[in-house]
Amino acid sequence: YYKLVPPGKDWNRDCIDLGLSSGLCWATKNLGATEPQQEGTHFAWGEVEPKEDYSYNTYKWANLLKNNEYIKYVTDDYWGTIVDFRTTLEPTDDAVNVALEGKWHMPTQADVEELLRECTTEFGSYYGVNGYFVTGPNGNAIFLPAVGIKEGTGYEESTRGGDYWTSSLYEDNQAYAVTLSFSLTYIDVDDMKRTNGLAIRPVIHRDYVGIEEVVAINVYAKDHTIYCEEPFQIYTVTGLEVTHLNGALEGVYIVKTNEGNRLISVW
Repeated sequence: YYKLVPPGKDWNRDCIDLGLSSGLCWATKNLGATEPQQEGTHFAWGEVEPKEDYSYNTYKWANLLKNNEYIKYVTDDYWGTIVDFRTTLEPTDDAVNVALEGKWHMPTQADVEELLRECTTEFGSYYGVNGYFVTGPNGNAIFLPAVGIKEGTGYEESTRGGDYWTSSLYEDNQAYAVTLSFSLTYIDVDDMKRTNGLAIRPVIHRDYVGIEEVVAINVYAKDHTIYCEEPFQIYTVTGLEVTHLNGALEGVYIVKTNEGNRLISVW
């Protein structure tokens, strides 16, 4: 497994290597959030600034001269007179890349499909917020909180569901873009009107953040308790030591030993 650290101000030390085949790491929190359970900032697809009104008339790539047509990210002239054949957001239209710079970016549809194919998912609660724990092949995990949707000037709150943008256009209906979406009973690839305001979970390849491989530690959890073959301390992902609560744990924790750190889900 790989060394991990709690969320902090340095985004390059704020990702989780889940052991995915591609080497892609997923951030511990949403863009604009400071904790894993927070929604973060909402963006329309292909826009890099939040706003008050998430509608077609305020959408950056809307053709206001022709209703329901677009001036960028169009592969069929049914959806716009300017056909550019772009199906993935360019870096300048990627809210993550603009905000965090470097090699951070929004996940593609293929990235989300890999995440769901290679990881296990379980609906649960973290600090009182519902969402999904996504655990990778190496045992490391991220938490995706339930997030609401902004449409027009309204906000549809959600306590059990979530929709996150990818950088991929939904080519069957180009008024839409591809999302990672979930409810209490499913988590899958879906789509949403690209004018809506959704949350975003940043990603980056492990080669760009210097994650250091260390000797594996035998750590496992059962019945709200963490077990380890050597002396250890338990911390929340925000850095609070909670070793004394072992036996009554629930959520995602960092196990620290002399050999390294391990993120683990506890139920």
